[in-house]
Amino acid sequence: MANSDSTPVNNQNLSKSHEAALQKICREVLGDRRLVIASNRGPVTYQKDEKGELVAQRGSGGVVTALSSLTHITPLTWVAAALSETDREIAGMEAAELPAAAQPEDNLRLRFVNIDEDSFDKYLNVISNPLLWFVQHEMNDLLLEDRDSENDMWAAWREGYVRANREFARVVNQEIERADSALYAIFHDYQLYLAPGVLRQGHPNLTMMHFTHIPWPSPETWHNLPETWVRSICEALLSCDIVGFQTISAVRAFADTCQEYMEGLKVAESEQGYLQLSKIGKRGEELVTWVRAYPISIDPQEVLKVYRSPEAADWKQKLLDKLGKYEKLIVRVDRLDPNKNVLAGFESYQQMLQDRPDLGGKVIFLALLVPTRESVPEYAQYKAQTFELIDQINADFGRKNWRPVHCIYGNDYARALAALSMADVVLVNSVADGMNLVAKEGVIVSEWQSVLVLSTNTGAWEELGENSLGVAPDDLEGTAAALVKALEMPEAEKAERHRKLTQIIYQNDLSNWLASHLSDLGRFRRNSN
Repeated sequence: MANSDSTPVNNQNLSKSHEAALQKICREVLGDRRLVIASNRGPVTYQKDEKGELVAQRGSGGVVTALSSLTHITPLTWVAAALSETDREIAGMEAAELPAAAQPEDNLRLRFVNIDEDSFDKYLNVISNPLLWFVQHEMNDLLLEDRDSENDMWAAWREGYVRANREFARVVNQEIERADSALYAIFHDYQLYLAPGVLRQGHPNLTMMHFTHIPWPSPETWHNLPETWVRSICEALLSCDIVGFQTISAVRAFADTCQEYMEGLKVAESEQGYLQLSKIGKRGEELVTWVRAYPISIDPQEVLKVYRSPEAADWKQKLLDKLGKYEKLIVRVDRLDPNKNVLAGFESYQQMLQDRPDLGGKVIFLALLVPTRESVPEYAQYKAQTFELIDQINADFGRKNWRPVHCIYGNDYARALAALSMADVVLVNSVADGMNLVAKEGVIVSEWQSVLVLSTNTGAWEELGENSLGVAPDDLEGTAAALVKALEMPEAEKAERHRKLTQIIYQNDLSNWLASHLSDLGRFRRNSN
């Protein structure tokens, strides 16, 4: 599953027709110049085998999944953090010294940013995850648990987050100044809010974009962080020509946040749906940033290719054997992240079985849960609570030859699609999500015209909500009622909802997402380039 942080990994390439259309856009916008992308995770990370030879492992996460298809379309330099010891060795080599295996594709030049261990830990494991993650997903209760002292947090900000962003900017700068220099740079996600501001200081004519894959909350939510931090984030993002988000609501929340934390900022709306944020620079010039929603999506043809593979067919048979007899199947596929609200989903199912004992022995809940951030205390505790509840539900409601909850803990994309294809109901009840592509993948592979029960706090709700059953993440009884409604929905209504969802997803696919923001790079290119 491609998603707003990391979910089961799909080695996704675009279908040939979409690839040709994107190549045309890239030629028009980029010419023969390279596009530079920067993200915390890269397309590959390296280890060494017992012979000391490089072994490449595909990078995980939704950002990697969405962007990897570009490596087949246009010359691309990808700047990412060194995550392994071997990555750090490669980062220290000159280009001429790099082994061939260190550059995975002809079109792709990979650069690692080597951040010292202590700074990297503060940048990623103290500030980015979990602090920014929790704030932006409005998980304020977790912000109050086991937080370090204020002095420690400020040290993590200065010595971790600020330092790492400066290192990213330094490496991106090196790539821009190479002989085959770039006209455009795109920064991705919450780990790299400050890097564009650093880079802009030395490159006034570079066209830059930042895309945030996770939600952007209201200004009030940002009050959980020091005012100086939030202002620095806003100022750095507004050094870009384009700032992109998943949803219109995030676009408006960003504009509201910038207005609250920055003086003299004007906001105007264009007829095309962009917000124009402008201010007067130090030299009296008008500085403009265009802000727009670019809803990320999937490539349905590539999803179907995996779903129709022998591997997925094998998994489907194994799942059928595992589940035994049932009448209806509820499926969820998620990282075991507090934000995904897995625990509340099981509590709602528990409530449903209490309210409707006639469904006992008939409805199974199949959950495919993906390990994530297990070293973070909040995540480890959440995992323990989740499996404890699963055991309790099975003990309280289980019968001979019928187990209410079946859980698979691991990461396999073909297996996930096989499970989603079998569903009568797909449950997505996240606390908040930038998008959530599981919702879209579940529609595309459905064999039973499954009903989507969808959190109104997901980005996907803006596109899919009209033809889904909406639930509030904290409404257990409402979610239980929605599950019952989905299970008992008339076939004709299910078919019509599913038809409309499928149409929306095909119209707004991954190629549309890529094409829209690549085209905007050309549209808002700096005149002096």
